[in-house]
Amino acid sequence: MPALPRSPLRYPGGKATITPLISRLLDPSEVELVEPFAGSASLSIALLTAGLVDHAHIADADPGIAAFWNVLTTDCQSLIVWFASVTPTLEAFQHWQSVDTNDSRTLARRTLFLSRTAWGGIPTAGPIGGWTQSDGRRITDRWNRTETLVRLANVAELAAAGRLTAAEHSADWRETLAAHPNELAFIDPPYRRDGDRLYRHRFTAHQQLAQTLHDRPGRSLITYGDDAFIRSLYRTATVIPVDRRYSSLTSSEDRTEILIDTRPGGNRQQSSRYNQSSTHHE
Repeated sequence: MPALPRSPLRYPGGKATITPLISRLLDPSEVELVEPFAGSASLSIALLTAGLVDHAHIADADPGIAAFWNVLTTDCQSLIVWFASVTPTLEAFQHWQSVDTNDSRTLARRTLFLSRTAWGGIPTAGPIGGWTQSDGRRITDRWNRTETLVRLANVAELAAAGRLTAAEHSADWRETLAAHPNELAFIDPPYRRDGDRLYRHRFTAHQQLAQTLHDRPGRSLITYGDDAFIRSLYRTATVIPVDRRYSSLTSSEDRTEILIDTRPGGNRQQSSRYNQSSTHHE
């Protein structure tokens, strides 16, 4: 698969690297996608751009993430013009990390700014390079203004064509799946081992999520860190190990990620193991 446009957000656990695997599992009839844990929406963007799905709807429970995607898909110029003019500094980082607001445009800007300037794209982490900027890295290292503007414009283009829609407000995964019962669902929930450290919103409803996905009429593809408890929740599903290299704020380690297909037997074209090196963010 040729290189595809990437998400404008750096986000813990982004899934752009497994797009080739997902593309091999899709059926030609699966042209509608829903992502209730959107995060960076990397997979939706890649599949839409490759023409592998016709439409994707994305949602997220995090108000900042939800606001970012809503503003970018409905009011893109306000975000693009702002990003083209803002300068990443430590003072600006302090400002955006302390912002507390319900205004969608402001939330969208905060999300984008911290995504491009915080360690690992984690909004609660410190700035790249630290507060003293003395470790050889700088807060500007991942700003990439020109490339990020291109990525923003690519997403805006998908939205303008009616191919990408986003929830108007933050939305619980139950609400999103209930509104899209038959679409192919890509589910990337916070993992049991890392979720509390990486994301603003705690997630513990793994059993309820598994039951919902088993019961819904549409097919679901779910990613998780390999875990005996998680495997026990999806005993009737197909499990494909995916080797990815994770990195955190302080260390890196090899872990196995799994892709779960709720359709028994999975896709006849699937491989038993998919190898992909990855970092913990886009």
